[in-house]
Amino acid sequence: MHSARIGITWATLRNSAGEKITRLKSTSLSTPNSNYCQLLQELAEEQNFEVEYLDIEELSASSLHQCLVQLTTQPVTVCHGQGHTRDEAHAHAAHNALQYLKLMVRRA
Repeated sequence: MHSARIGITWATLRNSAGEKITRLKSTSLSTPNSNYCQLLQELAEEQNFEVEYLDIEELSASSLHQCLVQLTTQPVTVCHGQGHTRDEAHAHAAHNALQYLKLMVRRA
């Protein structure tokens, strides 16, 4: 399922000088039509963690597709997403994960 990659810790992420993580700290995540899945994947590659989307078969109460995105951070991060299509659900989950990462790397 996963390679032997060990997830990155919050302290390491906070102290990273990588281009993508530095940009995340200062970027607004409210830009419409951003490719959040791509942004999350690029950040994962830079910071050496993995991203896996898990589709939930059941539609939500409002008939939306649902998924979870799991990041191999230490501890593991899991965020939910939903949308009219599976791709929209993935984008929503990636957006939520990016917001969470941004919050966690700003904490002292």
